[in-house]
Amino acid sequence: MDKLARRERNSNIELCRIVCMLMIIAHHCVSHGGAAGMELCTNKYIAWFILPAGKFCFVAFLAISAWFLADKEFHMERFLKIWGMVFFYSFSFAAVSVLLGAEFTWRNWFSVLLPVTGNSHGFAASYLAFYLLVPFLNVIAKNITRIQLKWLAVLLFYFQVLSQVIGTVSGYYQPISSELLLFILCYFAALYLKRYPLSITSNSLIMAIVIIIVWMLVFGLYCWNLTSGADNLLCTLLLSLCRNESSILYLVGGYAIFFFFNSLRIPTIKIINKVASVTFGILLIHDHNFFRPILWRNIFRTTDWWYSEYFLLGVFLCTIIIFCAGMIIDIIRQKYLEKPLFTIKLVKSCCEKMNRILNP
Repeated sequence: MDKLARRERNSNIELCRIVCMLMIIAHHCVSHGGAAGMELCTNKYIAWFILPAGKFCFVAFLAISAWFLADKEFHMERFLKIWGMVFFYSFSFAAVSVLLGAEFTWRNWFSVLLPVTGNSHGFAASYLAFYLLVPFLNVIAKNITRIQLKWLAVLLFYFQVLSQVIGTVSGYYQPISSELLLFILCYFAALYLKRYPLSITSNSLIMAIVIIIVWMLVFGLYCWNLTSGADNLLCTLLLSLCRNESSILYLVGGYAIFFFFNSLRIPTIKIINKVASVTFGILLIHDHNFFRPILWRNIFRTTDWWYSEYFLLGVFLCTIIIFCAGMIIDIIRQKYLEKPLFTIKLVKSCCEKMNRILNP
């Protein structure tokens, strides 16, 4: 990370990253591992209780990124580090997938070489595209008034969030929402809340209550959907409030998680900050588009213990093993690839030149 990034790494937010990544792995274990689709039983309810965690925590990661990028200078070194990380894991775990039996075409290989527009992780691709837009968004941020910012946030919220609710009602989804637009919405929402903070967001107790209420509400809607059938129109409409990461309930829950940790007063703890620095790498490893099915079906064989009485223990162990293995891999990558690369004078001078161009 560059000096600015190191200076801003607060252990409360870094702890949030760690907790969120653990929850996302557990979410992927029951979603990509297939447990969410098992026959109706106790374990299925456990799986569906875990599912909202991943969506909330995805939004929490968005909130963290937007919060620390809103109204801040663009740093080319940071972009290249993230691009390099995405490229490295996109290519290397495609190769691992091939070695473990995945079938690849030249189109697949072509796609893994393009971190932004190819077949890389969706969150990573959107984040990279968003980060390239930050210098231009900052121009707007420096000149926008409070009322303009408020209406811009409202418009973005309508395009990204409400359009999907309307699509559920009308039966037609206008293709205007996207992960990239969600990043931009979060950027301007963060900008507004940083400049005009709400007292409620600094109250950790209230934020914890919001997390619990929203989580139970989403879980309740899931359970209702499981038992009511697809013909229940009211259930279908309410489920549009928690359909994907852009849905209202997930946005509320994810931001509540971010503000809960943001309101904590934790001193700087180096081990927390170090572990948090590998969370993005862990995401890119275990949720790689080609490696993902191999991980859950062939390595962890999740379908073999769906109905086991030790199902919850299995999810826990998978989560810990993936987190620890990913942490070791990314620490090695940082030490032997990333750090040496960014000590090269040519790389540093190119980054400085781009910073001057994009931060006039």
